[in-house]
Amino acid sequence: MYNFLEGTLADKSREEVTLAVNGIGYQIFVPLTTYEKLPKINQPLKLYTYFHVRENIQQIYGFFTREERQLFGYLLDVPDVGPKIALSVVSHCPPVRFKKTVSSKEISYLTTIPGIGKKTAEKIILELKEKIKEWIISEEKGEIATEEKEILDAIAGLVALGYREFQAREAVEEVLSAASSQQKSKLSAEDLVTQALKKFNR
Repeated sequence: MYNFLEGTLADKSREEVTLAVNGIGYQIFVPLTTYEKLPKINQPLKLYTYFHVRENIQQIYGFFTREERQLFGYLLDVPDVGPKIALSVVSHCPPVRFKKTVSSKEISYLTTIPGIGKKTAEKIILELKEKIKEWIISEEKGEIATEEKEILDAIAGLVALGYREFQAREAVEEVLSAASSQQKSKLSAEDLVTQALKKFNR
């Protein structure tokens, strides 16, 4: 129903945020990975969302990346795995790590995640091992061809200049999305910072 919501962060806690969009305050549940990257109150925020309906309950879940949202959706397809467990997995296991974990059947690793017992871990692996084989994750498949180190260095450089981490990450992602595949592979951290600053100064 919603691909993303973009507005102003009105309130936040470790489990949920209130995002003000055109005069409406949306209650959005978030994983720890998103909570840790939230800006200050009254700052702009964009979240990729998952609208979950069960019986008489309608809830919105929000994520900083599309891959985290996709992982959340995959987990909800597993029998007996609800939003609480799915959110816990996303909070403690990045998409690339999750894919490797399921592919190599690392049950012991999954059981270190809060809320995941051995039976649930086995069920997750059984249900998703085939599905995740074709799952394209940007960091793994090179959708962003520039080395991750260059991206992280560029973000760190922008943060050092006074920008919030989420602003820096979005600016760098905009630079990368606008570049051709050949250009991406040649972009250094310095190039990314320079082009991101141009976007900030527009």
